[in-house]
Amino acid sequence: MELHYATLTLPELSAFFNYSERQLTRILKNYTGKTFSTLIQDIRLSRAAELLKQPTLPVTTVMEEIGYSNITHFYKIFEKRFHMTPAEYRSSISPDSSLL
Repeated sequence: MELHYATLTLPELSAFFNYSERQLTRILKNYTGKTFSTLIQDIRLSRAAELLKQPTLPVTTVMEEIGYSNITHFYKIFEKRFHMTPAEYRSSISPDSSLL
């Protein structure tokens, strides 16, 4: 999941492990306490946070890199997790140039 988070689907993962989608969903929930969708979203948002540390990388490129195509949806889930927009997050982690 960590390697293919941008494009991985539940049917693909189920086929890979030769489980039904329903069975794999139960296994993931039992071992992680999270659904497949939540696990993928967590991985994507963690990767987005890492990519946003690169100040020259546009937010739209970050969004596409992690597997999202709808900017509104990306902003909504990013804000829900980090309590700030991607741009605000980037500003909060960039070095304060006023200290130079």
